[in-house]
Amino acid sequence: MYHLNVCQKLKDLNTPEGNFAADLYLKRAEVGLKKYGVGLDRKDVSEKEWLIHALEEALDLANYLEVVICQSHNKFVPILVTLQEQIIVAAVEIVSSINHLEIIIKE
Repeated sequence: MYHLNVCQKLKDLNTPEGNFAADLYLKRAEVGLKKYGVGLDRKDVSEKEWLIHALEEALDLANYLEVVICQSHNKFVPILVTLQEQIIVAAVEIVSSINHLEIIIKE
């Protein structure tokens, strides 16, 4: 259910890369379902817990890109640096969302 929105956005790009990413996205969802036995439609995870998990995954991605950026000398390094910077900004926004949620919960 949740996967359809992201897949459609990827397919709407109308590029081979977007279609490939959409297919890979669905395959990753299947891997997660097989590995954990549950999908993203779980009700036992709070909004805060989803945001914390998203933050951890975003920071992992930033770290993986750092390795590639430091070890690589190909033409895509500037693009990867820009992507990493965007992920860092997204991570900060996730922290802000968590903090905002904490304020709402306390009120």
